[in-house]
This record gives sequence, C-alpha cells and structure tokens, in this order.
Amino acid sequence: MAVALDDKPLFTTGVVSGLLGINPKTLINYENAGLLRVHRTMTGRRLFSRRDILRILIIKYLINKKDVCFDGIKLTFDILREGE
Repeated sequence: MAVALDDKPLFTTGVVSGLLGINPKTLINYENAGLLRVHRTMTGRRLFSRRDILRILIIKYLINKKDVCFDGIKLTFDILREGE
C-alpha cells in the first residue's frame, strides 16, 4: 500500500522549525502532549509529513490567536476525528 504524498514523512525537525518559525523543543512538546504523532526513523529521528505541518500550523494558530490550551486542542482534534 502506497503512502499518500501528504502523509509521507519527509521533513526533519530542523526543517519544519525553520519553515514555521517554531523552536524545535516546541515541536517535541506538541508531540509529548499528544497533539502530534510523529514518524520516527530507525535511529529515532523525527520526520514530519505535509499533513503534520498543516496540523502544526493549526496548533500554532489556536495557541497564539485563540489562546486555546493543549487539552482544548486535543479535544478539538478528537471531535474532528469523530466526525470523519
């Protein structure tokens, strides 16, 4: 089964943090909080897909513009997932 291009893990933490202007530790915090499920290589390196980048942009918007906490973001994503 082929992986869709949007779901293919292509981008390293450094690339994503540079593109989005986010500290790499922030990305790790998002992962630890359960907001992201990041792909790991066999050596443990994090890789992000285009879909992950979109999700990060949504998280960043909700935190910075709407003052939503991690639990609120998780709840929002859970509700959206149930609606699929």
